[in-house]
Amino acid sequence: MKRILTVGASLMLLLVPAHTAAASPTLPAGDAMFEVSCYYLANDHQLHSLNVRAGTRTPIGDGVGSDDTGSPCATQGAVKPGTDWLYYTDGHSHGLFRVNLVSGEVESIGEVLLDGSRVSLISLAIDDSGNAYGLTENLLYSVNLSTATLSDEKQADVFASTGGYPFGFAFDPITDEFYVVESVNRGLYRLGIDTGDLTLLATNTDVVVGSMAFDSSGRLWVNGDDFGVASVTLGNFGNPGRWYDTGNLSPSVYSNSIAIRRPQTSVNENLANTGAVEIAPLVIVGLGAAVLAFTLRRRSS
Repeated sequence: MKRILTVGASLMLLLVPAHTAAASPTLPAGDAMFEVSCYYLANDHQLHSLNVRAGTRTPIGDGVGSDDTGSPCATQGAVKPGTDWLYYTDGHSHGLFRVNLVSGEVESIGEVLLDGSRVSLISLAIDDSGNAYGLTENLLYSVNLSTATLSDEKQADVFASTGGYPFGFAFDPITDEFYVVESVNRGLYRLGIDTGDLTLLATNTDVVVGSMAFDSSGRLWVNGDDFGVASVTLGNFGNPGRWYDTGNLSPSVYSNSIAIRRPQTSVNENLANTGAVEIAPLVIVGLGAAVLAFTLRRRSS
């Protein structure tokens, strides 16, 4: 009877995928990662698809070419749900652009304006309902993606409070919240989209976050200027030992605009944001073994 129990428990262990800190994370099925380059000497606004498992970066389309008047750097952008369009602003012209994720076609929507005055947004994020928001150093706006006009200005004292810029800004579909990482102390904040309030969650000075995006499981992916693409669960942001650096996607094409296209619907796996997802398989094994042992014990009695 002990042999049967041992074999049963071993089979259950084989059925549970291993997940350790050293394991290479990958995107959930249906998700796809992209970036728009920020290198003004060639291929400005060049779109790439990123395959973190294979470590490949593939250009899509031809970008918009070089600009002799300055660097049209694509800032933090986001994919509008249900579409193949990645929206972002331009650090030089103060314009709102979108690029098609299939063809690479770039379209200019217009100057970003608030009551007729030009505003330079540092980053842009879009929730799963298609609502778009933009950040300057200390202000939060609602963004009309069709007209490039801003409204509903709120105070969001990122620079005033930290001295850092909100280069990384993204929506998490699992917590249904927006998050921002500032560039100096590298603090991760939850941003109250209705109030502009910032709540510090963690800091990690080992990681540069030039751009960031959440996948369908709530896992955070970032791109910075001293590494390629790195990933971590939201709950482990402040723990350098729990980060995973792909190592394969080098920063040879610098980007401030990484984005993930997610399916319209995704499974709400709340554990992904606590770090507990990394020990969930052990819990499953324990429960399964207990059930198996109880069943075998009843049969032998």
